[in-house]
Amino acid sequence: MPGEASRRYASALFDLLDRPWTAEAACRGMDPAIFYTGGGDRGTQPGDKKKRRVAHQVCDSCSVCAECLDYAIAAREVFGIWGNLSERQRRQMRRNRYLAQSNHEH
Repeated sequence: MPGEASRRYASALFDLLDRPWTAEAACRGMDPAIFYTGGGDRGTQPGDKKKRRVAHQVCDSCSVCAECLDYAIAAREVFGIWGNLSERQRRQMRRNRYLAQSNHEH
């Protein structure tokens, strides 16, 4: 996990401790490294594809996946898989929401 990602994860973890939905998270107690790849969305490190596959399987079985994604988007998480979406997918979602909001205002 890159240094910046580690710092962001630690910060997010302390913020998440206050959120009741985290008690139901399928990833609770798992190694957080599963949700982070050294190469980001590109996954250029050995084992990154497997880590992403495992992370998505965990998210697929999670009853609070939507809450996790809402948190990640609101907190502007830039590293890791949150709510079953990668960094790139969340950026695209934020961009689409912004564009949709801009279109409604005009």
